[in-house]
Amino acid sequence: MPRLQTAELWGFQSTMSTEARRIAGSAPMAFLLACGAIYVSQTLVTTLATQSMPALLRDAGLSLQMVGLSYLFYLPWVLKFLWSPAVERARHPYPGNDRSVRMIVGGQCLLALVLLLPAVLSLSGITLPVMVGILLLLAALVSASVDIVTDGLLIDTLRGEARFERGNLMQVGGSYVGVLLGGGGFLLVAGITGWPWALLIVSALVVLISVPLLMTRRPKAWVAGHRTRPSLLMALSRREIQQGLLLVLLLGAGIRMAFGMLGPMLLDHGIELSELGWLFGGFSALAGLLGTLVGGILARLLPGWWAVTVVLALQATALGGVIVALVFEASTSVLVALSSGIFSSMAAGFVVIYSALMQLTSPSQSGVDFTLFQCSDALIAMIGGVLGGALAQHFGYPVCFGVSTSLSLLATLVLVSMNVMNRTPVNPDQTGLEPA
Repeated sequence: MPRLQTAELWGFQSTMSTEARRIAGSAPMAFLLACGAIYVSQTLVTTLATQSMPALLRDAGLSLQMVGLSYLFYLPWVLKFLWSPAVERARHPYPGNDRSVRMIVGGQCLLALVLLLPAVLSLSGITLPVMVGILLLLAALVSASVDIVTDGLLIDTLRGEARFERGNLMQVGGSYVGVLLGGGGFLLVAGITGWPWALLIVSALVVLISVPLLMTRRPKAWVAGHRTRPSLLMALSRREIQQGLLLVLLLGAGIRMAFGMLGPMLLDHGIELSELGWLFGGFSALAGLLGTLVGGILARLLPGWWAVTVVLALQATALGGVIVALVFEASTSVLVALSSGIFSSMAAGFVVIYSALMQLTSPSQSGVDFTLFQCSDALIAMIGGVLGGALAQHFGYPVCFGVSTSLSLLATLVLVSMNVMNRTPVNPDQTGLEPA
């Protein structure tokens, strides 16, 4: 059975013409790896600003209140949907003109320059923590904006395949590599050379890993032939985007509520702080990379939202295992093993959920639509963390993880019902595509 017919049978339909698919072909792996390298640098900078630099600032004697302000670096990632239409208009100023690669590489060079400034100032004897903080906030702003362009480029390119799991493997896998480099890797180098030299190395690395995107053959990207002006209003008016936002809320509520309480729960059950640092550092990143591979395989083997359903069931199983372990007072090694299951299932969830959400983006403004999904997910993570802390504080960890498990099970049942009844959201806006 032809691939398009199979997709439609499972409710994972795309009306892109067969001729367009034939011309588009498959995006070469070299191009996808080049995009993955960009995702590495973006997460590297975010991890550096929110994890590594706070530790170094505290080590330098700054107050906990000042160190706590480092979480403001997340703001550009939560609010980037506000300027995503302007970025999307600059990316495609008119049909046939795609500035994505130029904007990405230019943004990466600007990011490297911003990271270079505090290092040079410090080596010159000028060390102002406030200035360092402002420059890192600017770096986060630039990185979040580059992310909008990279997401849009990846979606437009893979739209010709009507499957996005290969792009999500690069996206999520690159993010976990960035966590390793920006967290433990940066602190290791900073401990040997000092943070200014470590920041110089990061600045050079950001430029270096951007070069492959310039040198790699760019495959055809597919956008709407009759483009409308990108806007948030247009995104929010589309039924499939509304459905996607509701599903982001439903799918993320359970795991997000529990994730923030993993660390405190392990500490309260006997894990040493140094062991916890290793667990949430290299171990969680490696478990995340494993989950990324599993998610990619599931997204490839199972059509559409069925892959999401399976991963949700895995998440509910891991969360339920924590409840059983807490009730029966299992050893810390069991809790650590279950935590690794949560890390892996979260990573797999990012791959399959984002692959499904990419299907819902409009060819006229793929960067805007996908950014809206990402920012909604970030907001749910913040709210879930607060609610999870309140539940654990007032009712205990078993209740917190019990509510999380119940929400994950509810989401699983809802998706099973939607899949069986063929009611999962689909994107009708895939006709009239042309090369960017």
